[in-house]
Amino acid sequence: MMTKQMKVLTDLEQGRITSGEAVLLLKQAGNPQHQSREHFGKGRRSPKNIFRRRGHWLGIHVREEDHNIRLYVPIFLLNAGFFIGKKVIHSKYGKDMAGGGMKTAREVLGSIKQRDMRDLVRAIRESGNTDLVTVTDEDTVVRIRIV
Repeated sequence: MMTKQMKVLTDLEQGRITSGEAVLLLKQAGNPQHQSREHFGKGRRSPKNIFRRRGHWLGIHVREEDHNIRLYVPIFLLNAGFFIGKKVIHSKYGKDMAGGGMKTAREVLGSIKQRDMRDLVRAIRESGNTDLVTVTDEDTVVRIRIV
């Protein structure tokens, strides 16, 4: 058994950490993506001490029988894309586009503040490597994640 795992089990046995903290630390020891900012033996641990690698890309992976497409979009473009979309939809070009979908899009985009979108993009970036959604349909799989 690895020394970090032994240290966690020893701390648990001696009552320095709780069983929940031990489970969290053992998961971290087995997953190199989760690194701690503190040494394992330094008293009680809280989730805020866990270092997560920041996400930089929105990964979209579409897999079918004969196609395998991977698209990576930089996260900083999400905020810019939202801003541009909001400007276009309220411009004369956006008003010329007909359809109920455009009216709904106009209402939704009008209700979201730029600051809120910036906060959302920041939260997405800070979530680290995270699967957002996986959709499976017969022979097609679409996976969207933060990497």
